[in-house]
Amino acid sequence: MNDLLAFGLLRFTSFFTLINPLGAMPIFMTMTAELNPAERIKTA
Repeated sequence: MNDLLAFGLLRFTSFFTLINPLGAMPIFMTMTAELNPAERIKTA
């Protein structure tokens, strides 16, 4: 069970650093600037 937890934690941290949500947020906001909030949520 300990190995499974370590593997899951490693995968989550690797995926999180690959996606980089804090770095992608300004790009998303710029690309969807003309959308209203409901359309922006649907696009996300």
